Amino acid sequence: MPLKLPGGPARLRIASVVLAVVALLALRLPTNIVPILNVDEADFAVESGVLLDGGRPYVDFVEKKPPLIYVLYAGGLALVGRHNLPGLRLLLIAWIAASAFALAGIARKVLGERAALLAAPAYAVAVSVGPPLDFHAANAETLFALPLLAGTWLCLPADGDGSRARWLRPFAAGALIVLCSLIK
Repeated sequence: MPLKLPGGPARLRIASVVLAVVALLALRLPTNIVPILNVDEADFAVESGVLLDGGRPYVDFVEKKPPLIYVLYAGGLALVGRHNLPGLRLLLIAWIAASAFALAGIARKVLGERAALLAAPAYAVAVSVGPPLDFHAANAETLFALPLLAGTWLCLPADGDGSRARWLRPFAAGALIVLCSLIK
């Protein structure tokens, strides 16, 4: 049964995006007043502060995580304020929204429009419903999802791909997967 709505598929896509964003805001903003949600978040913030002071990972601070998590934290905290983890989590909401839309793009290519319309809001809810100490913290698992999903999307063939695009897509997908391994 085809989906019908006045205004066509564009209106359905807009409704899907709005639903995903509303779900993220409704489920995540209430816990965003807590300064530190878990120990990983605190560690990443402290270690990124060393980077912001010109320090070097694995030399000026010791931690077992790959380096890109600290770079992402340092960049985010440089934007919102060095000790502002709630501000960083607001940036995380945008990151999660981008991840949800990447998942919708994958669903559209693999399963069709109906699945794509459900994918973004479902992802927004799935990554937000759970213990806030784990689910709402700006953690490596949440941050590595976007390059992973973008890399997966690039692995899927696109209509009208020329020979150059067919070569570049897997290369770019691989680069994104490498980024994932540097985050988590």
